[in-house]
Amino acid sequence: MSVLAIFLMPYGYYIVLRWVVSIAALLTAFIAYKNHKTSWVVMAVIALVIWNPITPVYLGREIWLPFNIVAAAFFFMAPKKIYE
Repeated sequence: MSVLAIFLMPYGYYIVLRWVVSIAALLTAFIAYKNHKTSWVVMAVIALVIWNPITPVYLGREIWLPFNIVAAAFFFMAPKKIYE
């Protein structure tokens, strides 16, 4: 979803994106914690704070673009790195 957020999408898409990224970050933090991967826990918590749907961080589209690219890379690499 973060990759698709690069393109201009309806506002509702970004609301759903916040929930999906937040839930994925929470699960990633939990699994990383269980596997003693502290740096991945920290990165997941940072993602959870940035994409928090309850108290959202409002940034311009041009600022969100690199965040979404980094988030896509993070969630792509996380499974492999956490279970190493």
